[in-house]
Parts: sequence; structure tokens; C-alpha cells
Amino acid sequence: MDYRKLVGRKLRETRKNRGYSLKDVEAKSKGHFKAPTLGAYERGQRNVSISHIWELAQFYDVSPDELVRVEEEPVARRKQKSLRITPDFSETDENLLRTYLNFVDTKRKEFDWKVHSLRGDDISSLAHLLNVTPDVIGEKLDQIMKQ
Repeated sequence: MDYRKLVGRKLRETRKNRGYSLKDVEAKSKGHFKAPTLGAYERGQRNVSISHIWELAQFYDVSPDELVRVEEEPVARRKQKSLRITPDFSETDENLLRTYLNFVDTKRKEFDWKVHSLRGDDISSLAHLLNVTPDVIGEKLDQIMKQ
């Protein structure tokens, strides 16, 4: 997910928690924050400057870091599920997944073989490479780790 969109969601959430519409913010700020511009920030279509973050934080009466401290949406990452192996993966596909797991473990210097730090982008890339959906990759990786 794009950080700009994550910050935009936080801005929208903060505004709505205050009970303001975009027009309310424009009116209450005496035109300092224009509704279309603030909307573009909230949709992640436009970068918001640090000075505007600071000013918006003062306007909403929150800390500036509260406006930029965001968490990514949950992604298929370190899923722990008990699933069956389905016959649609070839041995070559399973070997590719094992090789990728080893590569990531070495790259991220994680040698606790019970935990693999695969990120959403890792899962998406593997899914694209093997022409399956990300949830299928998560299931396969769970099964491989149990073997």
C-alpha cells in the first residue's frame, strides 16, 4: 500500500472523528485548508507537506506524529493455519517456494526456522509468478513449513 494513501486515511479518520466535513474544515480554517486540496490529501492523490501536517495537527488538536503514524493493512504475512496440500502445485513450484523462503531467511538474517518474515509484496510476487492468488501462496507456504 502507498504510504501517501495510508496517511490520507489517517487524515480522513481524524477529520471525521472531529465531526467535520471537508467544507467544515475549509470554513473553520477561514479558507486556509481548501476542501478539494484536503480531499486530495485524504485520497492519497497528493503529497501533504510537513508544514501542512503540522498545521492540520494543530487544527485537529492532535500530535503531528498521530497524523503520520500509520499501520499497513493486514496482509497475508506469517499466517499460521492448518491446511491440506492441494494437488495443483508441481514439485517445481514447491521447490521454488522453498528456495524463496531460504533466500528471504538469509537476506533478512532470520534463522529461526519456525518464523519466516514474508511481507505482502513477497506473497504478491510469488502469487504472480505462479499464477495463483495470494491466499493460495499463503496456504502452500504454511504446508511447506510444516514438512
